[in-house]
Amino acid sequence: MQQQEIQLFKTDLCCEKQIEKLSVYLQQVDAIIGWNVDLEDVDAVLRVETLPLPAKTIIDKVKEAGFYCEELPD
Repeated sequence: MQQQEIQLFKTDLCCEKQIEKLSVYLQQVDAIIGWNVDLEDVDAVLRVETLPLPAKTIIDKVKEAGFYCEELPD
């Protein structure tokens, strides 16, 4: 069984409607097991549980959905 990872990203998401839009894009990535966005956090942190997956894949999907995204350091 492959090792699962937790990846954290800073975003500019600010409401549920934007999160719903993003979900369409993240559902396209088979390696994503689950994800959520902390709208209470100043960085609107996107937390993604994945099988091994380059952070760039997630960043590209978020940007494709029309939102800002950058990886947070561990």
